[in-house]
Amino acid sequence: MTHPVMHASEARANARFRALLWALSHPGSVQQLADEDGMLAIAEALLDLETSYCAPQPELHRQLLHTGARPRPVAEAAYQ
Repeated sequence: MTHPVMHASEARANARFRALLWALSHPGSVQQLADEDGMLAIAEALLDLETSYCAPQPELHRQLLHTGARPRPVAEAAYQ
């Protein structure tokens, strides 16, 4: 039986999600994100095809388009 190989981008996303999960499960614990842009790393860990977001900064909006999440006005977005 073969197992799918995790690509580097998938491994990074998994590590981000685990860091967020650990931080939320253990309030007060400090978790390190390897990425320089922590906000982008967190957004990429939380956004997917089933969510929506509002990013008022054009650069952040551009960076989040690849997540598959839907950009929406602030009143309609799941993440603001």
